[in-house]
Order: sequence, then C-alpha cells, then structure tokens
Amino acid sequence: MTNPTPAIDPDDIIHSKTYPLPRTDFMYDRRGPWPQPAPDHPMAMAAEVLHPAEAEVKDWGRTAGWNYFKALLTKLPLALKNWFVNNKIAHISDGYFSSRLTTTTYSKYLRPQTIKDLEKSDFTQSVKTFDPNMQYYTMDFTPMQDIVPYDGVYVAPTISLFCRENEDSPFHILSISIGHLEGDVWKHVLLLPENKNAWMIAKYFVLQGAAHMVVLSGHPATHFPYDTVNAVTQSALPMHHSLFKLLKPHLRLQLAVD
Repeated sequence: MTNPTPAIDPDDIIHSKTYPLPRTDFMYDRRGPWPQPAPDHPMAMAAEVLHPAEAEVKDWGRTAGWNYFKALLTKLPLALKNWFVNNKIAHISDGYFSSRLTTTTYSKYLRPQTIKDLEKSDFTQSVKTFDPNMQYYTMDFTPMQDIVPYDGVYVAPTISLFCRENEDSPFHILSISIGHLEGDVWKHVLLLPENKNAWMIAKYFVLQGAAHMVVLSGHPATHFPYDTVNAVTQSALPMHHSLFKLLKPHLRLQLAVD
C-alpha cells in the first residue's frame, strides 16, 4: 500500500517561486504580520495590523506595559499626597513659561519670523520697534478654536511672540495674542506682562494649546501611519538583510501599542 502524496500548501508554492530563500530566513516564517483593511472605516482609514505577533505583544507587556504599571503603583501615592498636602499651585513665571515651551517637545512649534512679517501683524502693538539684532519667533495654537470642550471647560486660541539674542541665548516671551468669542466669531486681544492677571491666564491657555497640539496632532502622527511599513518590513525582508538590521530596532514595540 502506497502512502498518499502529502498535500502541497499553495502558499508554499508561491513563496518558493517568489522568494528562493527558506521561510526560516524571515521573521515569523514570513506568515505575517500583514496589514488589513481598517474594520471600522475600510474606505477612509489607512490599513491596520489587527493581529501583531504574540511575541511582540509579550515584549511590550514586559517593557512598556510594566513601566506603566510600575508608575501607577509608585506615582499614585505621590499624587494623592500632593493632592492633600501640596495643593497650592504657584503661578508660573515668564522665565519658566518660556523655558518649558522652547526647550521641550513643544519647541517644534516655534516658527521664525522676519521683521517685515511682524510689522504686518498685531504684535506691533506690543513691540513698537523690532530690533534687527534680535531673533523673533511665534507659536501658533489657533487650532484650539476648533475644539468643542465639555461644559465648564474653556479653550482659547493663542499666538505667542518670543525673542532671543542669538542661537545660544534663552527665549523670552514678549506678548500673547489670545482669542475670545464674540457671538460665533473669534476675536483676538493682545496681552503683555503688565496685564497681570489676564497675562497669567493667557499663559495657561498657551500651555493648554501646546499640550493639545501634541496630543491631537503630533502624537497620532508618531504612531499610526507606520503600521503598514512596520508589518511589511518585518514580513518581507530577510533577517540577514542590511536594511532589515538597520530598521529592526525602530520597529520594536510599535505594533503592539497601536
């Protein structure tokens, strides 16, 4: 009695004709992960990786996931202590405000401005004569006017004007143009440090705008466009390839977190 001929996997035939290398040369035997149509909006959203490899999910849990859990255990008591004991907030100084916005991740929103451009703006109300030896920058968080907040929460669009003497000197805040609603129309008023309470409130609205811009625009752009690139790179490039070795460290943890 002869043994029946084993069934041939069509996928193996396609692989052997297209890729002469054995499956073991590829991550996960070149069986994925592969991008798939987004289940919620397949015609409007980019493809997603719905089934990342179990090894990557476990790696994320051992590293990033554990760090989140550890922070929850250690920082929550500290947060409760600050809530009960140190519940008075000291208002931020102009120097600290400028430093936080221009030396952290928010600094990417700084835009250099020429004196010619500034002379056409509302900032001429705060700076009568622009110094040609100074460098001027603005931060524009006017997209905040498109956010619909919860009841009791308020938002305001802002444009801030900074200056510095040279590349090595710190930034200084000069003025803030802040929007307020008149009916259904946003109108701006220019505030200066001498406006005291209004100036302090304006600085908090600038920080609010910076944080929202990072979360709503910068943060999604960090993650979601790269799912397909990540998946195809892991699945299609042999592990000994130089390009794979170059990209592999940058692909870690991303599919699992998405």
